[in-house]
Amino acid sequence: MSTVREMSRQEIVDKVLALVKRNLSGDELPLITQFVARYYRSTADADLLSRTVENLYGAAVAHWHLLRKRKPQQAKVRVYNPHVEEHGWQSHHTVAEIVVDDHAFQPARMG
Repeated sequence: MSTVREMSRQEIVDKVLALVKRNLSGDELPLITQFVARYYRSTADADLLSRTVENLYGAAVAHWHLLRKRKPQQAKVRVYNPHVEEHGWQSHHTVAEIVVDDHAFQPARMG
């Protein structure tokens, strides 16, 4: 496992992208590489620093696979506790992955 405590944000994302390029191939590689780079663009530094590169890679790739299974205008939600043996990555927290079409937030109207 790669420890990230002493790395900069860009170094962490670069290491995750290196795992993407090493472990994945095919026509979608440019898309998933772009997805992973954007996936962590707004993540808090503390969240990046508290996880291993392998688990950051696993989280992003798992979310990518959920996204690829979704049909247009269909919401996809997956809630699970990832374990290395079953999912290829792990987290000490329950993970909620959500994929929906991009649209403006519309607050619920009251009465």
